[in-house]
Amino acid sequence: MDEDIRFGPVARGIYIALLWMTVLLGAVAADAAWARAWLPWHILLLLFLGIGLKPLLKRTGLGRVWLSLLAEAQRKRHASHHAEAARKVERKRRDEKLRKSRVRDPDLPKRW
Repeated sequence: MDEDIRFGPVARGIYIALLWMTVLLGAVAADAAWARAWLPWHILLLLFLGIGLKPLLKRTGLGRVWLSLLAEAQRKRHASHHAEAARKVERKRRDEKLRKSRVRDPDLPKRW
């Protein structure tokens, strides 16, 4: 089961911002020595993120591990939500049953 790794909109937005930062660094690199030192490393980082990250995640299996961790967290979150919804439904049923019963519980309010 080979699941494709997909990057979300936030990751894409950060990558596009880094690309625009390259243009800014290139413009500043003409005057500043620190920018000339950072520009090659920045370009190498962008090449790795754009070309090398996805194959690395696939080859090492880290992508599959990350996807399984996300799926487990999502399952737990939905399980607690479904349990809460089931409790609400059961509470409504019990309240309706008490309201419609002929024998009234003396502990309940008068117009319950």
